[in-house]
Amino acid sequence: MSEELKPCPLCGGHAEIRNVGYEDQRPQCVMSKCRIGTVETFYSSEQATRYWNNLPRIDEQKKAEIVAKMWGEYFCENGSVTPQEPTAKFLHWIEQKAKGER
Repeated sequence: MSEELKPCPLCGGHAEIRNVGYEDQRPQCVMSKCRIGTVETFYSSEQATRYWNNLPRIDEQKKAEIVAKMWGEYFCENGSVTPQEPTAKFLHWIEQKAKGER
């Protein structure tokens, strides 16, 4: 029996092994807001699973620290001094940063 694929190391969402070529396979998160995967491809799902499962996981504390840091950067860049609840504008800003557009 092969090893079970762990959840996404970033968002904790569901991941799957995807076929990306004739015999190449790649693990990838299938959550619509995340979709991270590996650059590496593997010849077997067992190799892909082993690689994915050994990636470091981000715990909830680290996620909170990352969001807090990004929240602070957002307000510094946008000149606001009174942070409120995260807004759609903030989430869009994070997506642009992740894509390298900012």
